[in-house]
Amino acid sequence: KGNSQAAISMLENALILAKNKAQVYEAIADIYYDTENLDKAVEYYSLALNEDCENPKIYSRLAMTYWEQDYIEKAIVYYSKAIELDASYDIAYNNLGVVFLDGLGDSKRAMEYFKTAVEINENYVLAHFNLARSHEALNEKIAAAKQYQKALNLNKIKKEIDDELIEQRLYKLFET
Repeated sequence: KGNSQAAISMLENALILAKNKAQVYEAIADIYYDTENLDKAVEYYSLALNEDCENPKIYSRLAMTYWEQDYIEKAIVYYSKAIELDASYDIAYNNLGVVFLDGLGDSKRAMEYFKTAVEINENYVLAHFNLARSHEALNEKIAAAKQYQKALNLNKIKKEIDDELIEQRLYKLFET
């Protein structure tokens, strides 16, 4: 509780006894990620992948870590691998869409990933929000408004983002 170094030390000791080291490496990597030690997070996610190269969650977390470090190409590779391993991984689709939208400015390609995330999980607030952002980037105001409204409605049930952020984006669409 609040002592990441003690947790890491305990987990590193657990590696001696663990049969499934991937889970322990992943837990250590998560702590490093949460404490913004991204180089160490990459190191431990990579160790986890060496132990379990079929785990889409680890690929996705490694992709997120690379994204945080502005390694766009690596983020694309690892999110794509996560999707290859689990074609129903809505979070990986959404996050890959964010890489294309915010990292490469490719709104059309991003939109396809957001649409897939929404098809997989129609209640995924953040995917609807990001789909709206991609419509907005393409100056498709009506489609963007519908998606922002959908995100806002869903967010009342399953709080994923701040309502105010969605409302600001929605109202901004039609300002003159």
